[in-house]
Amino acid sequence: YTLQDPPAWKNTNGWLSDVDECTEWKGIFCTSRGQVYQISLENNGLTGALPPELAMLQQLEILDCTTNLLYMEGPQLEPLGKLSNLKTLLLDDNYITTNHGLPDFLSQLSHLEKLRLSYNLLDGTLSEDTLGALTKLTHLEVESNFLQGSIPPAFGQMTSLVYAYMRRNALTVNLEDFVTPDSNLMSLFALWLDDNTLVGSIPTEIGLVTSLASLSLTDGNLVGS
Repeated sequence: YTLQDPPAWKNTNGWLSDVDECTEWKGIFCTSRGQVYQISLENNGLTGALPPELAMLQQLEILDCTTNLLYMEGPQLEPLGKLSNLKTLLLDDNYITTNHGLPDFLSQLSHLEKLRLSYNLLDGTLSEDTLGALTKLTHLEVESNFLQGSIPPAFGQMTSLVYAYMRRNALTVNLEDFVTPDSNLMSLFALWLDDNTLVGSIPTEIGLVTSLASLSLTDGNLVGS
């Protein structure tokens, strides 16, 4: 944030002043040692791209910039991969842009637990490698994007995953691709895949996902009984 960057944020309390950034700056939260561990600037009129210097905040665990006007693509996203302690990344309802599915930097965030990228401009297919790297992920929310192709088998091995919201994309979903006798979705509570192209049938192995309480498959083309 600088005074020269239009338009102004909705709330700039404390920023660019002499007050203590850990206690007085809007959206900044620090540890007892003065290290920033959380940035929460949701719905605050942010524009442009997040600065690459953000990667210097090595203790950052939570980054919430939901519902802003951020436009980021390619190299602008790469510094986020340096946030090795990040657990929560909320960037839904912005203009995060890719043409190859989920952003590549996500595969570097081995501690990530909650990811929200719904209502952005994600195009392309989901990567087996990226999903396979997110071993601690509990929340995956990528609704209302332009994702294509199938859901890779690595999805079926996301043992920590609790919520998966992937509605309103251009995916071609066959449950048999990732719900198999070898899948390990032991924590999955909600799986929403509405408004994609749903093919095939509901495999009997879905009964092995005993934690599943909410399965939404409306507006698909499932077959069988």
